[in-house]
Amino acid sequence: RRLKDIPVIYALFTGFVLLFVADASIRWAFRSWYFVSLQLFLAILTVMVCSELFKEVRHTGYKRSIAFVLFSLTLFSFYVNWSKNLRAINNVYMAQSQLVETTEWMNKNLPPGSKIGTFSPGIQGYFSTQTLIDLDGWANNNVVLAMQKKQLWQYILDQHISYISDYGVALAYRYKSFLGIEDPFARMTLIADPYNDPGGLR
Repeated sequence: RRLKDIPVIYALFTGFVLLFVADASIRWAFRSWYFVSLQLFLAILTVMVCSELFKEVRHTGYKRSIAFVLFSLTLFSFYVNWSKNLRAINNVYMAQSQLVETTEWMNKNLPPGSKIGTFSPGIQGYFSTQTLIDLDGWANNNVVLAMQKKQLWQYILDQHISYISDYGVALAYRYKSFLGIEDPFARMTLIADPYNDPGGLR
């Protein structure tokens, strides 16, 4: 009975907060989708606030004007999103395209049978003709154990991984605390930087 007395919006908000905390503080790598729950809550909250405000508006003409303004703002927000993110399809899928291109480059230029480590194993693993080893723990339980012990760099050495293909930020920030060493770049030689970007695929 007590649970029934809790408004649904409070339950939703509590769920969104818990999900955000789990994603942003317990999981180890930042991702933009951690904030999707917050955006959903804001959308629901906006509808609720507008619903309450509409009750105070007596004149039908005013209600129509307010509805038109809200509708226009919604369309404007869609336009901004389209112009910034969706209009240039190549930009939307640029990261995926780079992963494919980099994998094709490795297939042609690295010695056959090379062992390659990556924190982005999905696309690269699909197109690679080499041995590709997952380093982010999503598809490799042994990596999870190494990360828990902060011995990821030792795992790389033990597996005789000769090459690492990933974004610079993966080693410089996202997974650096799990490596067990201070500067991984000092222990490697850069052999390809096709996009001339320290944070990009190398």
